[in-house]
Amino acid sequence: SLAGSGAILMLHRVSPENRSPLGVNAGLSVTPEFLDRLVGELKSDGYDFVSLDDVPARLAKPDGKPFLAVTFDDGYKDNAAHAYPVLRRHNVPWTVYIAPGLVDGEAFLWWELLELALQKLDTFELPFGTLTCKSIAEKAAVFNRIQEFLLQELPEPEVPGFIRTFAAKTGIDAKAYGESELLGWDEIRTQAEDPLCTIGTHTMRHHHLARLSDNALAAEFAEAHVALENRTGVAPRHVAYPYGYELAVGRRETDHASNLGYVTGVTTRHGMLFGEHLT
Repeated sequence: SLAGSGAILMLHRVSPENRSPLGVNAGLSVTPEFLDRLVGELKSDGYDFVSLDDVPARLAKPDGKPFLAVTFDDGYKDNAAHAYPVLRRHNVPWTVYIAPGLVDGEAFLWWELLELALQKLDTFELPFGTLTCKSIAEKAAVFNRIQEFLLQELPEPEVPGFIRTFAAKTGIDAKAYGESELLGWDEIRTQAEDPLCTIGTHTMRHHHLARLSDNALAAEFAEAHVALENRTGVAPRHVAYPYGYELAVGRRETDHASNLGYVTGVTTRHGMLFGEHLT
């Protein structure tokens, strides 16, 4: 069937507020009302909501009923406040992918910090020149250019320091911002105790994995695995590759995760799931 056996719903933020004043991160947030309506309509359409643990078996032996698994990247506090009550009410399982480095302040939510900085700035200084960003349209264009710089040009190990510096120039403490927006370890443990919840890994520091050396890539997986098991008492079985597009995760990265025993690995590439995805 061209429809496939099922799919994974990838979510980030769930908030009643507009979390992207410039619109550049608007696609990362939905309202609780939207989520409630979406789940209700999909159930009415005949979809079966399953845990990510159940996805391999459903792909191996499709039973004719399409399935959906719900996931959240990054582990935002608003998930606990606004998403989980909706999912519990519908008895829908979910997985949340945690990057311990984001929780501990080794890495930062640069896409949000950059948007906040651009709200305040009329110019943005980069190593290759100064960019003007007075109008909303200019700010959106500068956001895209800096995103390109961070993900393609600046050496990956230098990204956190660059983010910390530009945030500080606009009066924002990057680490404190992460603490205000992301689930802390006590909250993550609470979620892990919920029978409906599965904790997965988003690697250690949310790096662009394809830009890392083999040793650095291995460390990203290994450190995240140890940190999550130590902090939650449960070894992660599922991984979400940061950014997830074709240039950010390839065969090297997926082979590494597979060799470590992860049951599933997810990207951001659109499409339905088929039995072939088991290989």
